[in-house]
Amino acid sequence: MNKHFRKVFSFILSAALLTAAVPEMAVTAFAETSESPASGLTLSPVIMTYSLTTIKDGKLITRLNQNSGFNMTITVKDIKVKTSDISGAADIDFIKNLDSFKGTVDGINVLSSGSDLLIYQINLKDCIWTGGDTSFGFMLGYTGGSDYANCSINVSECFTSTPSFPDEVLAEPIIKITGVEPDAPIKAGETGEFKIRLKNMGSTDAYNVLAEITPSDDILIIEGTGTQEIGHLDYKDERTITVKYRALGKITSLRQNFGVTLRYYYENGTSEVTGSASAQVSVPAEISTSEKAYPVLSAEFSLAETEITADSEYTGLITLKNAGAADIKGIFATITGSEDIIIMGGTGSKFIDSLPAGEQKRITVKFRTLKDITSLRQHLDLSLKFDYFNGSDYLEGSFENSFIMFGKAASSSPLPIITSEPLENALEAGKSYRKAFVISNKGGVDMQNITVRVKGSEGLTITNGKDNFFVERIKAGGEKKLTVYFNTNAELTSVNQTLDIELEYYYDKSGVMTADTKTATVTMNSEISTAPVLKLIGEKQSGALVSDTEYEYVLTVKNYGDITVRNIFVDLTATDAFYFLDGTESAHIDIIRPGNTADITVKFRTLEDITSVKQGITAEMKYTYGRNNSLIQKESSSSVVLIASPNKNQDGSDNNASPNIIIGKYDIGADQIAAGDVFTLALDFYNTSAETGIENIVMTVNAGGDLSIYGGSSSFYYPTLAAAGSASESIQLRALPTAQTGTSSVNISFKYDYLSGGNRSTVTGEQTIYIPLYQPDKMTFSVNQPGYEIYAGNEVYITLTYLNKGRSDAANVKAELVGDVAALSTEKIIGNVAAGGNGSVDFVVTPYMSGEVTFSIVLTYEDSNMNEVTQELPVTLNVMEMMWEDPGYFPMTMEMPGEAEGGFPWWIVFVGGGVLLAAAVVVIIVVVHKKKKNGKKLTADDIDWEDEFDSDTSDSDKTKV
Repeated sequence: MNKHFRKVFSFILSAALLTAAVPEMAVTAFAETSESPASGLTLSPVIMTYSLTTIKDGKLITRLNQNSGFNMTITVKDIKVKTSDISGAADIDFIKNLDSFKGTVDGINVLSSGSDLLIYQINLKDCIWTGGDTSFGFMLGYTGGSDYANCSINVSECFTSTPSFPDEVLAEPIIKITGVEPDAPIKAGETGEFKIRLKNMGSTDAYNVLAEITPSDDILIIEGTGTQEIGHLDYKDERTITVKYRALGKITSLRQNFGVTLRYYYENGTSEVTGSASAQVSVPAEISTSEKAYPVLSAEFSLAETEITADSEYTGLITLKNAGAADIKGIFATITGSEDIIIMGGTGSKFIDSLPAGEQKRITVKFRTLKDITSLRQHLDLSLKFDYFNGSDYLEGSFENSFIMFGKAASSSPLPIITSEPLENALEAGKSYRKAFVISNKGGVDMQNITVRVKGSEGLTITNGKDNFFVERIKAGGEKKLTVYFNTNAELTSVNQTLDIELEYYYDKSGVMTADTKTATVTMNSEISTAPVLKLIGEKQSGALVSDTEYEYVLTVKNYGDITVRNIFVDLTATDAFYFLDGTESAHIDIIRPGNTADITVKFRTLEDITSVKQGITAEMKYTYGRNNSLIQKESSSSVVLIASPNKNQDGSDNNASPNIIIGKYDIGADQIAAGDVFTLALDFYNTSAETGIENIVMTVNAGGDLSIYGGSSSFYYPTLAAAGSASESIQLRALPTAQTGTSSVNISFKYDYLSGGNRSTVTGEQTIYIPLYQPDKMTFSVNQPGYEIYAGNEVYITLTYLNKGRSDAANVKAELVGDVAALSTEKIIGNVAAGGNGSVDFVVTPYMSGEVTFSIVLTYEDSNMNEVTQELPVTLNVMEMMWEDPGYFPMTMEMPGEAEGGFPWWIVFVGGGVLLAAAVVVIIVVVHKKKKNGKKLTADDIDWEDEFDSDTSDSDKTKV
């Protein structure tokens, strides 16, 4: 018995056992049982997704109890087999393993085509989980394949319920971790990104979420994406994190794994507790046929993220590490500093002969700071040029890195900081407010003769003459509170209103009074309240208007704005084919609230001679809106079109029998259609002849430009349309995903017959309507918070990154910091961001109080429709108490016990205590330095989540990859 026959026999036996043990599961056996092909397809199936739905109504199941029925769908992608390699679903064998799941195969559908990689869907019905193990196991094989593949799914929705009196379980987050299938497998030596999706399936918010990602042996995580601070992951919220990786020169497995560990806090109802979650997500990879070596460089700087002072000298070490598989030759390093830093001692350039794979080298850098440090953010930039071998190729490479340091200016000048408490509620149109702000002097010198000027944004008017203040002095460390009174306008067109504050002050600089200025912006949230838009809407006509006839017609006025309109006076005028009856040419409406409507019924009579097909009614409307002291009176006009059946030509001659079809009105169900959306075009058309009916009508819809017909025919047939008759039609259209913001046309042609004097004539005509389209906004923002410890009084960098994923530009992008935290600048103007554009901006904030400090970054910009969009990103900092250098300081004037009476000389105790304190500081420094020498790291398992210390091993140490 050969090995192929044994395989076949074993699978048939498994199928027989399965049929006997699990009769509910239909099992597909081999197509050929006598022998297996000597050679065939190489299987590599990957489970893309699975879903559980209810048997009755097909709703998604997120919690599966024991012995509950469900249907299951599994989507599989084979990364080695093309769709054309098999002849269809009949060539796919599905064999269920014996486990705790039962069910029936309901069919297999192939989703891919042609030369695309094979993707198919397995449908199972009437499934049951009997309890216990949650692993759903099965085997897959193809006709012509050389073997079967074992597969399994961990059904995370399974939940074991207790029969009675269950123990009380406090709510906690349940975070589901899944990988997003990449477009292509990982290849040796390539750099790429892998996305991991996190979803909170529990009923409690998780916060301060820290994600740690660990790759398999063939993969390196780069650019610091192995540890990411996510912030909040609220109930039912979903986040996607991006891991940047570099594959080594050789891939040894078809599946590469990323281990994901989450640590977070949550409230369990009585206290704050910690939680964790972990999972393995896998990525398809291509096994390399020949090993190619690549260098993987990283750099660390001993003074990174440390504070440097003015007029000082420093010496630091840059450690270069080659974590790749290729040796590096001839490294030329160039080191430059920011404007306030001067590189000294010829350390601005360095040549290193070689850096073998797995080793590290150090570069000593000496620099001096200028007498005045002009910027908080100081940096040292490293640029490398080098050569390396990739297989048999000799290539050139480069590497760049920037190390951030924090500059501390000398206390020789004032440092004004302007802060303000946020309002409890958003500003509303037409109301009066007062706003207080505080000017704090954080510098070491008094501010004198201070002039404060306040200017409001377009939606505000400052009252009581409180736009200028004079303050005689604010001492070093002191503060002054000022209050501004203002009114909001009747129209607020922005979600943010601002008070721009400008300070002009003097201070003593080396005996000379010196002038300086400071500007800041106080931002307040507001409710948008734009001018209302009143539009006239007419009811659908039952047929075209005919001559010498009375009509009663209902007009509707709708308020499309977001503010109430009152005292609306409406004056109506008609075109020349009819006139109003019973004084219905005017009306008064008391009030129309936002989104509401009011009806006006009019009566009119058509004249004996109608010469034009299109007639209409125009409404001239006068109305009032606003609140309190900001009432505004406005006027607007709106019209509706009525279709008439003319009995006279334009020149006054009789119009005997020339019927025409005209589109009276159409509706797309929205003001605009988003690119990629499917919508319904509803239109009404009319026979303009009052005497002649038409027949054999064929309407053809030609969608061009950025539109296409969706799911139906472009031609429609109508047997007849009576004289002055009307008809309606609905057409499904789709806006192409690549559609640009603007309008796209739809040409509608009519072909029909009519009888005149016993003769049949055929007429054709075409009309064009225009559909407004827009590209949806896909501008995304994220906040990267610092991973190091934050102390009260220290400046902190908050980095905002942005990415425009849409196909249209975002205009006038602005980021504003809102909340109770001091900042060097509360506003950043980013400007226009093109489609696909990205970048980042930094806010420098200074929390002065320990504990949890919360504030927000509010983003505003204009989308492709010139609509203002607002996004708000909350930021929370855990601030620690400042560690003072001399916590045991006593004033020299303090009277010591017993000193007056000639008692015990207590000064000896304090002097000795000072010596001991100095020795303790030395011991602390030695201990910390020792930790760094040993390369010991503090991990996220520590309750405080402290920073990792940089590795500081010797030149001869080697790192295994």
